[in-house]
Amino acid sequence: MSLAAAYSVGPVSVNGTVISSIISSEATDGVSYTNPILTGNGYPGFSAVTGIKQGGVFSSHALYQVINATGAIGVAISSTTGLYFKKRAVGGLASGSVHRSYLVSSGVVIPTSLSCTHQGEAVINCAIVAISADGTTSGIAVANNSAMPSETSAAMDDVWTLYDAKIGNVTFTGLTGVDIDFGNSVRTVGSNSEKFDTAVGMRSMSPTITLRGLDNTLVTTALAQSSTGTHANSNIRFFKRGSVAADAVHIILTMNGSWCFETLASASGDGEATCNARMVASFDGSDLPIVWSQDEIT
Repeated sequence: MSLAAAYSVGPVSVNGTVISSIISSEATDGVSYTNPILTGNGYPGFSAVTGIKQGGVFSSHALYQVINATGAIGVAISSTTGLYFKKRAVGGLASGSVHRSYLVSSGVVIPTSLSCTHQGEAVINCAIVAISADGTTSGIAVANNSAMPSETSAAMDDVWTLYDAKIGNVTFTGLTGVDIDFGNSVRTVGSNSEKFDTAVGMRSMSPTITLRGLDNTLVTTALAQSSTGTHANSNIRFFKRGSVAADAVHIILTMNGSWCFETLASASGDGEATCNARMVASFDGSDLPIVWSQDEIT
C-alpha cells in the first residue's frame, strides 16, 4: 500500500496561544514494558505494557510568545494545548481541516532550556507533560482532520539574538554564547496499576545559566572561587532582529544566585582561548530564580 500523505512541522498551541517560528516538535508515548523470563526458559514467557507517560517537546525562535505563555516555571493546561503537523500538497500545504493534531487537555507545559550564540538566533525548548482523566483514557487526543491554527505574520517574524550579559555586576565582554537550563522538574503519578498517570505536580525549579566568551581577562583569582549575583546586577539581554534599541521589544532575563568561572581558560590549535562562567540560580525571598521582561535596551 502506498503512502497517502506526508506532514511537516506546524505551530504549537499553549492554552489557546498559538506559538509560531517552530523549529521542531515531537509527540511522544513513554512506554514501559514487562517481559519476565520464567521457569528458566531463557526467553520471556509473555510481554505487556505496564505504563505510558505521554507528552511532547517543541523548540521555537519565538521567545516572547513562549515565555509569555509558559512563564519561567511553566503553566497548567487549561484550554487548547498541543502540537500541529501540516499536511503537504502539490505546490505547498493542503487547505481545509486535513491536518494532524495531538492535543492535551490536562497537564503542564514547561520551558526546559534556552540557548543562543554570537550572531545566531535564540532557541527556547519546552516540554508538554500530559496526564489522563481517569487512568485508562489516553492523555493525548489524536486527530487527522484538524484545521491549522492561524499564525500572524508579525509573530512569525519574532526572532531574537544575543546582545549582552552581566553577572554579579561583571559585564561579560567578549560574549559568544549563553545556555540556560530552567531546571523545571515535574512528576506525574498514578495508582491501581492503571497505564496512564492521573496527577501532575511541579517538584522544583533549579536553573543554571552558563555564559561563554573570549575575554580571559575577566577571570581573576577571586572570581575563580565564587561570587554572588542578584536580579539588580545580573541579566542577559536578547535583541529582537529588525528593531532598534529604543523599541520596547527586547527580552531581558534577570537572575539571582551564586556563580564563578568554571572554565578558566581553554584553547587548542590556532583557536582563541575561551572561558566559561556558570550561575546556579536561587530564590531570593520574593522573585523567582529567573525573571523575564520585555523592554527597550538602554
